[in-house]
Parts: sequence; C-alpha cells; structure tokens
Amino acid sequence: AAAEATRPLKIAMSTTSDPLTELLGVDSSEFLAADWERHPRHIGSAATSFRAALSLDDMDEVVVRAESDDAAASQTVVLLFKALEQAHGYASAHAAFADGASIVINHVDKAWPPLNDLCARLGERFRYAFANLYFTPHASQTAPPHSDDRDVFVLQMHGAKRWRVWPCDHCDAQLLPFADEQAGKEPRPKLRADELGAPELECTLQPGDALYIPRGAIHVAETAAAEGECSLHVTVAIPTADLCWSGFVAQAATRGCMDSLPFRRALPLGPLSSEGEGLREAFAARWEEMLAVELGDARRVLAQKMDRHRAQQADARRRAEARPRTGADGGLRAGSRLRKAVAVEVIDARDGRLVVQAPDAYAFAPPELHAAAREFGAWAVGREFALGELPARHAFLRACVARILLRLEAVEVLE
Repeated sequence: AAAEATRPLKIAMSTTSDPLTELLGVDSSEFLAADWERHPRHIGSAATSFRAALSLDDMDEVVVRAESDDAAASQTVVLLFKALEQAHGYASAHAAFADGASIVINHVDKAWPPLNDLCARLGERFRYAFANLYFTPHASQTAPPHSDDRDVFVLQMHGAKRWRVWPCDHCDAQLLPFADEQAGKEPRPKLRADELGAPELECTLQPGDALYIPRGAIHVAETAAAEGECSLHVTVAIPTADLCWSGFVAQAATRGCMDSLPFRRALPLGPLSSEGEGLREAFAARWEEMLAVELGDARRVLAQKMDRHRAQQADARRRAEARPRTGADGGLRAGSRLRKAVAVEVIDARDGRLVVQAPDAYAFAPPELHAAAREFGAWAVGREFALGELPARHAFLRACVARILLRLEAVEVLE
C-alpha cells in the first residue's frame, strides 16, 4: 500500500505557453474570437493534455479527502444525486455511489492538488478558475437540462458521456445570466429535453475529450449506457457572472460617487417622475460626472478580489499536499493490500440488499456489491488480498466494498 500512495500530486505544465493551447490544444485568439460567450465547442482528445490530473483509480482518495474536515474548511462540498434529485441519508459518498447515486464535489480543486494546478494554470488566462467533479454510475444522469451563470470547460477523465447543448439565445434561456436567472434551476421552472427543440451541439465525450459550454447555454448530459461503464468528468468553471462589466462599472461608480459631494446631496423633493422639474437635467449632470470617475479604485478592488481567490486556492493546495497519505487515508487503489481481520456473515435482506454482519456491527450492501460481499464472506480470516481481487464492475466499486468493511473493522490496510 505504501507504494500505491506514491502517486504524484503534481502534474507537469509549462509556464511559458498559452494555457488554453497547452491543456486543450486550442488556439487562444481563434477560440476567443469564434466561440467564447457564443457557441459550444467539442475538442477532441488528440490535442488535449489534462488527463494526468485525475483517474478512476484516484477516486477513492479524492472522495476521502473531499469528505474530510480539512476539505470542508476549504469550501469543498460533497453532494449526492439520485433520480435527478439531491439524495440524503447515506452513511458516505461511497455507500451512495454503490446504490446508484452520483457524486458531485464542488471546489474539488481545493482538495486534489493536480486539479488545483490545472485551475491555477487556466486562471492565468481567465483571472480565476475553479473545478467541480461529477462522478456518475453507468446509464445514469445527474441533473435535468439547465444553464449556468459561468463559462465552463468539461474535461472527460473516464468513461463516456453524451451531451446536448442548445443555443445561447434559446427562448427558455437568459443571455449571459446571473445566478437567479439560470434556466432550469430554482426559482425557474424545470426543463424537459424533449421540449427544447434541436440542440446546437450534440456529442459524446470520450476520455481526453473536452467541451466548452458558454454561460447561459442550456445543456444536459447522460452517462453512456455501456455495460458497467461509469463516467468521470471535471468541469472547470470561469465565474464570468462575477467578472462581467456590470460589476466592474458598478464598483467604479460606487467608489466614485461616494467620494463626490454632489452625489451625497439629497434627491429633489417631490415625485421623481420623468417630467419632474430639472430631474433629467440634474441626472444628466451627475451622469457626466460619473463618466469622469477614475477607474483605478475599481481595478484595485478587482485585483485584490482575484488575488484573494488565488491565495485561498494556493493555501488549499499546500494543506492538501501536506495531508498524510498512508493507510486508508492515502486512498485505496487496485494494488492496495488488505487483510481479512474477522469473520463476517452475509445475510439476504428482504429489500434486495445484503446484510454484512461483523462481530460488533453490521452494514447493508446494495446489489452492485453483492458478488464482492459474498466472495469476502467466504474467505478465511487472515487472508491477505489486493483490492483488485474483489469482484465488481470497476475500481471505485471495489473501493466501496472495502470502505464498508473498514467501517465494520472487518479488514486491515497493510502498509
């Protein structure tokens, strides 16, 4: 297990080339002129170089880190979704995924250093970038159609996912929305894909593919139905609703007005109708003064805000890199070695689950884990085994079995 925990937490990146060209194989000037804030774009894997940042074998460690107290202090949040609704009541994200729920980790860049590096690199081009992770079981869907208040780059890490993206000027969408204007999200009504008409772009992302979705474009994704294949992708978000002209101009005007005596004077008394005596002339005079406002303060406020975000990101990376990576805390991988510590009894429950009964505790195993639970139950106490020996669809489901057994103190992780 010690050798397995040596997976480097840093990815090699240039500091001289353009980040978009380096990571996505996109010519920056051509992309910004043709697609930015206008059109979705599918980017094939032949040109990209981001996959070293995350693999399916990393996911156990990523989830353990994201559920830790350290991650919570860094704004990393784990959310669970099943049947297009947020799910609650699971003992852990592992238990939820094994039961068919999707795992969403917001601000995963604060918990996983390689994604932190990737976001910091793209942040050099876009002022600031952060990452959310979406881990979806086979033949599944996390969310109904919706739009976002940010521009995003979807990076497919494992498996395949089918995407449909509608035009930015779709009748159900707000162009360049703010947070309360996102289509398909509360307080807006839910959307149905079969009622939205033809999408502007429809594609299936394979590992190494990327997809750019402009702010405000309605989109929906489903995991490909291939037997046993889960989907893992990372969405790198550029918070353009927070970095748009309205905020910058409002900041400049606010600072300029606060420092100007005419703007501190009371409004004219009486009704403020458009025909009010002198109101239009007074407003025009104030407007002329506002146009002369020095932009230095607004530039400084924006720079300080971005510096603060980047400092928080860098501090989270330092803390994440310093986290111990031994034993179960270091993440379970295909070659991790474990030992059966106690006998367990595997009992059929009436609801289709199995009860895994250890001497002092029990846990339920959903159907996805039945074969692994039965196999483990038949093994002799003291048997040493590699995680990869447990029968399951893929590496993370094997880790889900091991996490249940660790909670029951039925296995030990060998150093």
